[in-house]
Amino acid sequence: MALTPQTSMQAQAAASEIPGRVEYAALPASSERFGHAESPSWDSETATLTWVDQTEATVVVGHLTDRGQIVVERRMQVAGGLGAAVRSADDGWVAACTNGFVHVDRHGRARTLAELPSRAEGAARARMNDAKCDPAGRLWAGTSAPARALGQAALLRLDTGGRVRTILSDATVCNGMAWTADGRTMYFIDTASGGVDEIALDERGLSVARRQIIKIDPSQGEPDGMCIDHERHLWIAIWGSGTVARYTPRGDLVGIVRVDAPQVTSCAFVSGERLVITTSRLGYDASEDARHAHAGRLFIADVGIGGPPAVRFQLRSGAGLDGNLGRREASGLWHAATSEYRWTF
Repeated sequence: MALTPQTSMQAQAAASEIPGRVEYAALPASSERFGHAESPSWDSETATLTWVDQTEATVVVGHLTDRGQIVVERRMQVAGGLGAAVRSADDGWVAACTNGFVHVDRHGRARTLAELPSRAEGAARARMNDAKCDPAGRLWAGTSAPARALGQAALLRLDTGGRVRTILSDATVCNGMAWTADGRTMYFIDTASGGVDEIALDERGLSVARRQIIKIDPSQGEPDGMCIDHERHLWIAIWGSGTVARYTPRGDLVGIVRVDAPQVTSCAFVSGERLVITTSRLGYDASEDARHAHAGRLFIADVGIGGPPAVRFQLRSGAGLDGNLGRREASGLWHAATSEYRWTF
């Protein structure tokens, strides 16, 4: 998510005044600094982490070493307004872009699965932001409205049959998502609302009730990405605070992870009881970039509990290729010198 650059002094001071919480320290886990790292997800089948650098329109894949460092294995550059990317069931990836959803196979060949439908015209003008798969393997993706225009973004869902649905049409800055194991309760962050909503879903995965269960004090920053642990507690990246906050489903703050980078964007559980955290240096001038020397790195914190691994996108064979959604092949080329694919669509 791209928000206004902030410093962390006031937010951290506010957090330190909250009694009865457990504090954790996150350590830098990547040697490389990214412009705006976002949307991390851990794939248990390959023991790899996928995340994106939105400023470079790049999907990045890495593995975790025994020393707790994340080493980049490959990069895939995507045109079309990259927001996030997830693993797919065929060992490829699906990228959520402003122009639509793109599938990339393990050899780097890319094709468009779906363009945003005309009924979501307002969302198509917004920038694609966060995305994640629910327990059924459907890909949910949210947009961010230009200039944070209220109600001009949408929460979309790419179903396993290739259909794109508009789930919410009145959002502003769609961000973190998480689900209970049965998939009947979703937690959702619209950053403009300043909190987390609990959404009850029916058997089709459509919203039937919605209420806000967590409200973040604006002095502590703004809620961004999010993940859920095995105790159904929510871990929320607080942009501008240099923290990730752990909340119960009742809305009680019970834990704080300290991160040596103010602009915390998202988080995900990786192997063991560890939390990986992405950060950003978006909007920094040279002085701010030097002062926040770890901004843009990935961090890892041992938090004493784990969470479910990411669910792969489960596109059914042949789905998403009909005339209603369109089909387009993308051009791709492997760059051996930089270990990355580059393509456009």
